Amino acid sequence: MRAPLTATTLNPNSMANAHSSTSTMARRSPAWLKLKPKLTLDVRVTGGSGDRIAWGDWGESVMLELAYKHPRTGKRASLVCWGVMSSGMLRRPLFVAWL
Repeated sequence: MRAPLTATTLNPNSMANAHSSTSTMARRSPAWLKLKPKLTLDVRVTGGSGDRIAWGDWGESVMLELAYKHPRTGKRASLVCWGVMSSGMLRRPLFVAWL
């Protein structure tokens, strides 16, 4: 069973550590976890290819063209990716251009 965690927020990246852990300057033990913020965007599929592409030992993928609105600037952008993984994350996203 894992020890309870305490989160410390100093900047956009947060750290969490077990209550029983000790702190040593310039070293991070396995009891410390770096928590990165997750950003969820609403995207629109604008194109792609129905041709299946072999993706290593994991199976197949397809190319998708997507457009989204940047959450901070409001600018629209275009990107391509090689499908969506079961976790919901884009597979190999690549920025194309600001629209």
